[in-house]
This record gives sequence, C-alpha cells and structure tokens, in this order.
Amino acid sequence: MGLHSVLCLMLAIGAGAAPANTPAADNAGVDADKALAAYLPATGAAPGVRMVEEPTLYHPDDLYEYINGAAGGFLAYNFQRLATATYRYGDRLEQQLVIDLYQMPTLADGFGIYSSESSPDLKFMKLGAQGYIAGNMCIFWKNRHYVKLAARSNTPDAQRVLLRIARGIAKRLPGPVAAPKLLKVFPPRGLIRHSEKYLAHNLLGHAFMPSGFVADYHLEEEHTRLFVAIADEADAAGDAHRRLRDFFGEYGEVWRDVTGLGDNAFIGKEPFYGRSIIVRQDRIIGGVLAAPGDEEGVRLVRDLLRNTAARLKR
Repeated sequence: MGLHSVLCLMLAIGAGAAPANTPAADNAGVDADKALAAYLPATGAAPGVRMVEEPTLYHPDDLYEYINGAAGGFLAYNFQRLATATYRYGDRLEQQLVIDLYQMPTLADGFGIYSSESSPDLKFMKLGAQGYIAGNMCIFWKNRHYVKLAARSNTPDAQRVLLRIARGIAKRLPGPVAAPKLLKVFPPRGLIRHSEKYLAHNLLGHAFMPSGFVADYHLEEEHTRLFVAIADEADAAGDAHRRLRDFFGEYGEVWRDVTGLGDNAFIGKEPFYGRSIIVRQDRIIGGVLAAPGDEEGVRLVRDLLRNTAARLKR
C-alpha cells in the first residue's frame, strides 16, 4: 500500500457524538439553527438572485439523508449543523444554484473538512480564509464554517454569480480570516503547497494518536509526508510514541534510536509508512513518513520540532 493509501486510512476516522437530547439543548439547537440559516443570502442580497425554497437544516443524526455516504467524512470533523437553500438567478431552468453552509465546532475542524475535500492542483483564491472555483462549484472555508455553492450549469456567467454570492457570505460569516497556527510549522523546502490537512481523530490511523496535521513533500524524487500533533500532556505524547514504536516493531522494523533529536526518536520501516522517523519532544509528537533518507529525514524532523515549539510559546 502506498502513501496515498495511508492518507485514505488516516482520513477514515470516527465521528463525533451528537449533543444530548434535552429541552435546554433543543432550545439552544433551534437558536443555533436560526443563526446559521441567517448567514444564507436573502432574496435580493445579490442582483437578480432569489431564494426559491426556505432553508433546510440538518444535524449529525440526519446528515446522511442529504449527503448519504459522504456524511461520515463530516461527522469525523465533529459536524454540528448544515443550512442549505436553493436559489434562482434568472428565468431559465438551468439558472439555479444550491448553497450548503456547514458549521463545525472549531477553526481546526472547519479547515479539516475543507482540506479533506480539496487538492493541491486546484486554483485557489482569497475567499474567506481560502477558496476556489472548480467547474460549477465554488467552495471556501472561513473559521469554523465550510461553504459549498453549486450551480446547475457550468458557464462563465454561472461562475460569476457563484463568486459574487460567495463573497457576500464570506463577508457576513463571523470569526477571523486565519488558518490553524500549526500549518506554519512545516518546513518550506519541498513542501507541496496546499497539501496540508488536519486529522481530527486517529492520526496515522491509530486511535491512540491525538489530532494533528499532515503535509506532503517532494524531495529527492520521493513523495514524503510530515505529521505533527500536540498531546494534552507530555505523558500522553510519550505513550503515543511508545505505542507507535511497538507498532513498527510488530508490523515492520525498528532500526535504531536517534540521539539528540527531541526527547525520544527512532528510525524504522513499516509497509504502510515506509522508512520513517518518529519523534517525541515534551507534548509534541511528529515525524516523517517515506523519508528520502536518514540525513534529510532527521533534518526535516528537527526543523519541524523547532518550528512547533516556537509556535507553542506564542
């Protein structure tokens, strides 16, 4: 199995739990539903655009009714609610579009679901925190919200309407136009831009791993991946590191320890991950998978640790 398959495994992660069904929670949920739906554009918010159906709301227990098999990916990022509505921007049948406005609990989760459905080869633009147009779709992310606009037709006129409406939504959505701070820790040399992703659960496919970030690299003709996570406590990071070492020992090989790299580090090889260097420093656990070589791999991991430690001090 190659590195692409490893990412698929890493993204196949568990869903968040639905909120308790109590009167207080129900009332809070109704208010939150109304607040989310209010960010959808009203009729006339953009020239010639009118809402033709009242917004529909979905929650963790019924999201599958709207997006069926794709619901698991959203639940994995602790999805809270979706407001969706249909619009017309002309008299012809094909002049129709649908807006889906997803709400997640945190900025990291918002970025996570956005990054899980994007790829580095897209043409990105400044829309919210980041966005793009692909065919008849305009997609962007801002803070904890993930927004999809889909037109019935794929024409330049439809794309212009999508972008105009998307910019209006992005302006109204609350919260900072910012990326998770740990995206800045990945060393720049060889980094494949826009390959960064957030895994809310089961980093590297292991339940004992905390949430974390991954990024892809192209170095020495090799496709390489870096990962980093911050545990709640140093002991938890140490436990995750030990269990990863045990995993390599059982299903692959642990070749040697690396002195002078973090608090604990080892080099090994495993069929899914390839040659890897795994390190723990205080609450940080990270490493490189499919490393291009021990020397280059250690250099990458050392830079990753230094950048992450500096970010945690801010």
